[in-house]
Amino acid sequence: MSGKAIGISLNYGYAGNVARTPDCIIEPKTANESNTANILFGQPVEILADNTVKNASDTLTADNFLGVAVAEVKQFQSYSPTQNSTQQGFYAPLDTVDVVKRGTVSVKCVAGTPAPLTGVYVRTVLNVAFPDEVVGDFRAAADGSNTVQLTNCAWQTGRMDANNITELLIKTINN
Repeated sequence: MSGKAIGISLNYGYAGNVARTPDCIIEPKTANESNTANILFGQPVEILADNTVKNASDTLTADNFLGVAVAEVKQFQSYSPTQNSTQQGFYAPLDTVDVVKRGTVSVKCVAGTPAPLTGVYVRTVLNVAFPDEVVGDFRAAADGSNTVQLTNCAWQTGRMDANNITELLIKTINN
């Protein structure tokens, strides 16, 4: 929800925050121990056959997308006076990961302009044409076979703040 203070639009929060709570389902899952990268707050996660989760990778599909990692209970381990908005909380291997399976969550959209109830894509393969993007980034525009469309998701409002934070709506539980 956007606000104004003395004519200045407020930010939409941080990636991995629940944006609207009335119809939000969050489920704890264990991060797979062989997952070599941390699962960042606000990152899409995929479910594995052993009922653990890992961060989105080249194996992400619309069918194995579970939801978005959120900072429901877990917080930063320490707060530094030099901490800035580019730092992000995360879940390490074997941590219990809170995952929004249905509802609205704040995420960072790195490409395209989100429009209400339009397609949501996740980068699954790096593309040299977009050197600043990483696997697992949310996009409002497809990049051919380098992205996967999350068919149970849509952009909530189409508004994005200066940090590219916007609201992602997970319409139905996938798994």
